Amino acid sequence: MNEKLYLQIFLLICSDSKSFFQRLQTVFISLLCLLCFSMIHAGKILCPGNEKIDQLIDQAISLNNNGKAKEALGLLQKANELANTMKCEKGELEATKNIMLIYSQDYDYKKALKISNRAINVAVNQKDYETLSTLYNKRAILYENLGLYGESLKEYETALKYAQLISEADHKHYQTSLVYYNFAPYYQGRSDEKVLYYLDKSREEALKISDTSKEVPLDKKIDMLVSVNMNLGIHYRDSRNKGRNIKLSEFHFMEALKQLDLIKGEVNPETKIDLYQALQEFYHLKKDYRKAIEYGDNMLVLEKSNSMPYNRRVGYMVLAKSYLGIGDNTTSQKYLDLFQN
Repeated sequence: MNEKLYLQIFLLICSDSKSFFQRLQTVFISLLCLLCFSMIHAGKILCPGNEKIDQLIDQAISLNNNGKAKEALGLLQKANELANTMKCEKGELEATKNIMLIYSQDYDYKKALKISNRAINVAVNQKDYETLSTLYNKRAILYENLGLYGESLKEYETALKYAQLISEADHKHYQTSLVYYNFAPYYQGRSDEKVLYYLDKSREEALKISDTSKEVPLDKKIDMLVSVNMNLGIHYRDSRNKGRNIKLSEFHFMEALKQLDLIKGEVNPETKIDLYQALQEFYHLKKDYRKAIEYGDNMLVLEKSNSMPYNRRVGYMVLAKSYLGIGDNTTSQKYLDLFQN
């Protein structure tokens, strides 16, 4: 083994940022936080008599997806003003939710929280419990990002309350599963028992969703189950947990892979990327370097068409270590160079 190369990798791990690898679990376990509030439009006419509102929202979503958040925000504000003039609360709610998301994406958490208050008022008027649960779920994440953990916990509890008021069964199970899922990172580092409790509750709710549901597509159910098992695998792998158990970790990773195979390519590619990276880390930990390389390569292939810079960078580092582990110093140096650039 090339001792100079080994030392170079070791020093990079230590100095790159003390939290770089410690962040792995948080990144994975919070995976669905973004999914609980995404810029989508159901395609139904929000304000009969003025389809311009739908058009503005659709255009804004397209612009935002192409990295033009500022332009998207302008169109959403126009849609919001138009809906407000028409007294069309559904249009106003849709525009306001998406304005909130753009502020969240731009890390302007305080503005996102402020705009969410209007969205909540409109959703209460509409008795739209699913949207209320989603809004409070997102607010909990925003408060957590601001370091206001007490407020965050209260918002999660409110999100759960509204999720349980949803009348349609499969929507109720999915939203409840999502709230339980997002409770888990809140308790990370505070209580291993509660992390496991909420991940198990999330899985229980997801399993209640019908495989033939018209309300919740099968790929969304499977995505949730894959994510829960992936994070259970990460939890049991983590050396900071008192209940660390490598066998249980591998069991949950294998369960996630089985679920992934149920619907092949239909699962969210970002979930698949995170799973492959988690498996890459797991097998490197077990010193099964060839399997670590296999999953690292699979992850990077997917990441090329689904840009996830953090995952890519971690993947390079783990590949550098894994190739060093099998004595391939040349390829190890290649990935170390990619990691540094």
